[in-house]
Amino acid sequence: MKFIKYIMIASNFHPYKRKRPSNMRMLLGATTAMALLITSAASANETNLQIKNASKQLAVSIRAFATGTSAASECLVKSGQLSKRIAKEILPLSLLEVGISPEVLDNPQVIKATSILSPTLNSDCTSTKMSIEAINRLIKDEL
Repeated sequence: MKFIKYIMIASNFHPYKRKRPSNMRMLLGATTAMALLITSAASANETNLQIKNASKQLAVSIRAFATGTSAASECLVKSGQLSKRIAKEILPLSLLEVGISPEVLDNPQVIKATSILSPTLNSDCTSTKMSIEAINRLIKDEL
């Protein structure tokens, strides 16, 4: 008889079996849930960081393109190959053609980088005398 009592206590059919989970089970469940939330939050933060980095890189690329276009335009005007009036009209349109807002030309970083790049262009304004390292430094430091 005693043997059956012990079996009943150990079994799921015992009349005094807990109907609610023990505090230990709840604590373990809460710990697991917190770990999942923290992992999920870390993953979301990592994704947000990747998005921010990609946005910054895209913005730098846009400013670099605008700088090159603006520097070439200035060079063409200085060399007499293009009038200032036409350059002023065409430069915003050339940016719009590739989906860039002409407002980027008013960005102080673009203005400064253009003033650095423009004098280094060759006589036909198609390439620069700057080394790749110098161009990369210009992009990193100014844009």
